[in-house]
Amino acid sequence: MGERGAIDKYKMDSNKMLWHLGNVAKWQKGENVAPVHIDMGLSKGCNQHCVFCYGMFQGNEFKKGYEIHFSGEPLFNFLRDAAALGVKSIGFIGEGEPLVNPDVYKAVQIGKDSGIDIAMATNGELLDKDEALEMLKRLTYLRFNVSAGTERAYRDIHKVKPGVFDKVIENIAYCAKLKKEHNLPVTIGLQMVLMPYAIDQVIPLAKLGKELGVDYLVVKHCSDSPDRSLEIDHSKYLDAVEIFKEAEAISDEKYGVVIKWSKLTNEGKKCYDKCQAVPFFMMRVSGDGKLFPCAQFFDHRQDEFMIADLNKVRFKEAMYSKRYKEVVGAIQNLNVHTECMTNCKENSINEFLWNLTNNKPEHINFV
Repeated sequence: MGERGAIDKYKMDSNKMLWHLGNVAKWQKGENVAPVHIDMGLSKGCNQHCVFCYGMFQGNEFKKGYEIHFSGEPLFNFLRDAAALGVKSIGFIGEGEPLVNPDVYKAVQIGKDSGIDIAMATNGELLDKDEALEMLKRLTYLRFNVSAGTERAYRDIHKVKPGVFDKVIENIAYCAKLKKEHNLPVTIGLQMVLMPYAIDQVIPLAKLGKELGVDYLVVKHCSDSPDRSLEIDHSKYLDAVEIFKEAEAISDEKYGVVIKWSKLTNEGKKCYDKCQAVPFFMMRVSGDGKLFPCAQFFDHRQDEFMIADLNKVRFKEAMYSKRYKEVVGAIQNLNVHTECMTNCKENSINEFLWNLTNNKPEHINFV
């Protein structure tokens, strides 16, 4: 585990709650606390149609949704409000492809200039090379979603035409080159959403990432919907332990292969009975600008869980409103074992908070 800890210097396989204990203390006292982080879609559309896409359960309309996005002054006001309320970071991550949104590059600038750490996850196909340098100067990290290490497997998983894989790889290499030439602090990584039948792609992708000069490859599970529509067989991940170890061994002092061991080996099971992470420590915004505690409700049970439409209501007005408190109550009443997706992004935070509030040992002062 010591070696894995050195590889995963970003703590992707855990959480960073120990560095936000002030927020935790406020939460324990029942005080209003702004989320540390917000993941937000910028579009309801995407240029790819990946087989693992959870966005299809969130209202992602792929190419049909190109014209539906959170943009203009409502988007910029949201970013400024978030900074003013104490949000630490925002990721343009989730639902649709952020580069579909014509205001994406300006949003990166405004978010960073407002004092928020900004990150982005993209499939990389639509990258505007003329905008790349200024964007990289402002991002904390840029993550490319690449879930195969060979062109044929990439086409099968991402559902794209021939030639797209080469274009994506070219764009990744270009960003890595810019980072090196301009000595930028931005972290550039790859993410593999691992379908159980594509385990043979782990090693090729780990080697490709090293060749491209990125900082890391993270290999993660595929989350499934509450009704298990994707039919993910989590047990298949357990059969790949030796392959995961071989991939980790490709790491060196400049490049890390991060395996999300905790989620790849927990078979999608939860050790907690209540979601306490949202909306107190994380929140989500859909690609059309609606505020939710959790991404799984973007196109499912909206009447119960949508807090506000940020195209019509300012974020600073939506936070701590009567509606916000109603949604908090609804979240607390969820059965996380039957009504939630498997291995959500908040899973590790929920484990931390559950142990803090439900597994208090005796003699706590004898540290």
